[in-house]
Amino acid sequence: MNAYARWASLVAGMISAPDDLRTLGLWARHVGASASTVRARCRAADVAVMASRDLGRLLRVVARSVVEERAWDPAAELYSCDPRTLQRMLVRGGLAEWPVAAAPPTIGWFLERQGFVHNRALRSLRRAIVE
Repeated sequence: MNAYARWASLVAGMISAPDDLRTLGLWARHVGASASTVRARCRAADVAVMASRDLGRLLRVVARSVVEERAWDPAAELYSCDPRTLQRMLVRGGLAEWPVAAAPPTIGWFLERQGFVHNRALRSLRRAIVE
């Protein structure tokens, strides 16, 4: 398994979380890794840790909304005390203009428009989600 695939397995692993993995520690525990392992895998894939975490958080919201056939409402799924932080995350995720209460975006649509990662990391993430 290459560095991108190892990184992608950590991000894709966030989809199954019952709650928002808002910290590195929560994310690491959920995927059965240490925080230092998560950092090392992000570094090896040349992707920032917090960008990876936020990508996974939004990916989880999109996937859950699609699978559970719920209306789009990221604020209800993401733990964020500050609406400005949530808005910044949605902008970077390409989701800022997606209307609340509408049908959710597809995972493919989200991955095409997100601004967290590109190229090999993104291709590896797509493969990890399919598997």
